[in-house]
Amino acid sequence: MCNAPILQTRDHKILKKKKYKFVLINYFPFCSLFLIFNKSAVVEVRTSYIFKSKIKRSLYNFILKNEVNLFNNITTLTQSLSDFLNLPKRTKIIPLGGPSVEIRKRNFENLSFLYVGTFRQRNIHKTIIAFRNFLNFLNLDYRNLEIKIDFHIVGFGSNEDVNLIKHYIEILNLSNYVIFHGEVRYPQLNNIFKNCNVGLAYVPKYDYFMTQPVTKTCEYLLNGMPVIATSLKEHQLLINSENGVVIEDDINDITYGFKFIFENRHNYSSDKIQLQSVSLSWEYIIDQILIPYIESI
Repeated sequence: MCNAPILQTRDHKILKKKKYKFVLINYFPFCSLFLIFNKSAVVEVRTSYIFKSKIKRSLYNFILKNEVNLFNNITTLTQSLSDFLNLPKRTKIIPLGGPSVEIRKRNFENLSFLYVGTFRQRNIHKTIIAFRNFLNFLNLDYRNLEIKIDFHIVGFGSNEDVNLIKHYIEILNLSNYVIFHGEVRYPQLNNIFKNCNVGLAYVPKYDYFMTQPVTKTCEYLLNGMPVIATSLKEHQLLINSENGVVIEDDINDITYGFKFIFENRHNYSSDKIQLQSVSLSWEYIIDQILIPYIESI
């Protein structure tokens, strides 16, 4: 398996020179040309197209679906994505998952919320407004409670996206509570995961996001973090009363999510969340799903 290339470029010379037993292609337009050199190549579909234009999305998804159908071997990350794209029944579901983390007991006396991901088309400023509303709720109903609460934002986006986030932190006077990290790579990101204890998997409920894989949600759970998650199809399968809360994508519901975690913070067990999420780990996916699939080709 280690000698098998994952082809993401148009470099066909590799396939001309060597006859690999296993070739995995991350889908891109016209990737089916590789079938000329290796008819057993596997195509992986990680996402549908998320252009804002519905016409453009529909056109590109139509091309994707029909081109992928030329392959005998197809994989994708979730059943809901496969259903949305109407992929063939022979499509194998191989989740993306995340890295395993050493089991450690997290304390929920204080709460550090964490958002990790892209800022593109995500309306992250709404989560900042909701967090301000949550703090106002605490000041009114729990004014004598001694608890440290903050919100960490990690990710990347356009200058417009970043400036909008910084603008809301400033105008809402949240610089002492909302920490904007910007883009952070591993292994530095591991330290942020260690210091935070609640994940925010916020995705606006646009129709083209509803079936997308939820990578960071898996990482939150594998880190033993309860999750506030918008009600995408995959979130509804992953999140339950023992590991978080599912919300809608409006400000009031995001505020409710913060409140729910706060009011139930003593009910969460980080090691239990991790143990219940073991099937999301790369080790499990490779050993139990990917390797048997490769061997079956």
